[in-house]
Amino acid sequence: MTTAKPGLYANIRAKKERIADGSKEHMRKPSEPGAPSTEDFEKSKKTAKSKKTEKTKKAKKTKKAKK
Repeated sequence: MTTAKPGLYANIRAKKERIADGSKEHMRKPSEPGAPSTEDFEKSKKTAKSKKTEKTKKAKKTKKAKK
């Protein structure tokens, strides 16, 4: 079984938390090598799950369980 790697936004969120906790890291500027490109952000938008969709799925499951 393979496990999926965390997505772009999860990695960014994790790094911001590490920086806030006092690590010596810093966020790369958009022009620096290794920084996510505009194309990377566009690609991650296509694969991201919307919060609205997840909420409606949970609501449907609870309605079925109540019946």
